[in-house]
Parts: sequence; structure tokens; C-alpha cells
Amino acid sequence: MDGTLVDSAADIAAAVGFTLNELGLPEKELKEVIGFIGDGMRTLLERATGFKEERELARAIEIFRPYYLENCADETTLYPGVQETLEHFKGLPLGLVTNKPAAMTLKILAHFKISKYFKAVVGGESTPNKKPDPEPVLKALAEMGVAPEAALMIGDGPADIFAGRRAGTRTCAVTYGYRGREELEKLNPDYIIEHLNKLKDIDLWH
Repeated sequence: MDGTLVDSAADIAAAVGFTLNELGLPEKELKEVIGFIGDGMRTLLERATGFKEERELARAIEIFRPYYLENCADETTLYPGVQETLEHFKGLPLGLVTNKPAAMTLKILAHFKISKYFKAVVGGESTPNKKPDPEPVLKALAEMGVAPEAALMIGDGPADIFAGRRAGTRTCAVTYGYRGREELEKLNPDYIIEHLNKLKDIDLWH
């Protein structure tokens, strides 16, 4: 989702800023918040607040969740080529696996009218474990009726590549998201693409 289908950094950063302000903590730069994205809401807030105690984190989540749900599509945009690429592959079963809470995920998909392309949507609380654990990927594959060896996991960060590899899928990293090409190359994905529409050029069956 984030960093692959949509650029949601501005809305996430705004919600983090609101949360930090409510807690009386200093604000974070957008670039810093971008580095926190990808491992779910709880980890995002752990990183942004520095909180370790459950009670403190619960308070941060209590502030962040409703604000972000209300504003999660304000500044968020689809990356170039997403709509066209989803349309191109609509004959295949497509699944979305994200560490973002399901409520925000579904709202953003509906906002951009792309829900129809996904046979499975697995959010951050849909399984006991999040990416980089393979569990959410395997859940999506089961819902799609697709074997891991017949699937390709596409994402912009380590959690995506590790989750796909551990689930038994091939992996594809995108360089236009929140991680640089150099970091992605170290993960050794099967493919690296600079634009989502480059998926059309990959021979998925060999």
C-alpha cells in the first residue's frame, strides 16, 4: 500500500504531528517520518514518540487512529501508473497485504476507486503477525486461491521482500517509494523496477 500504490507520507506525517503536539512532544520532519513508515501503526508511533511503555503507546494510538482515519485521504496520491497497471492485470487475482490498519486501507482504496481490483485485502490487524512475517501474505494467497510459487510480492521495503520470500513467493522491489535503490538491492529481490508499469515487462511465468 504505502510507498507502492500510494504516496501517503504527507497524511501520515500530519497525523504524527497532531499526535506529538497533543502529547507535548517535539515535531518530526517529514523525511524522518517517512523513515518510520512500513511496519504498522504501533511501530510508527513507537519510533515517532520514543515511547516504550504500553500505557503511553496506547495513549498515542488513541490520539493518532481517529485523526488519521478522518484525514488519511486528504493529501495521499496514487503513484503514476498504478491505475493503468491494476487495469492491465485485472484478469489475474490480485491481493493487497499491508501493515496499515484495515479501516484506513479500505478508505483509501475506496477513495481512489481501486477496491474492485483486489480479491484479498489483508490489513495490519488481519493476522496475529505483520510483515515481515509471512503470515499475512499466506492469508492473502489462501483467499486468492494462489500457490506461493505462482505469486509475486511487490513492495518498497524490507518488510515486503522478507514477507514474500518467507511465504515462498518471488519478490519485486519498487524504487519510487520510501526506500532507496541501494537499500533495496541489498535485499536481493528477484526483480527491481523504477515504475509500477514496468511489471508488464516482467516474464512472470519463468
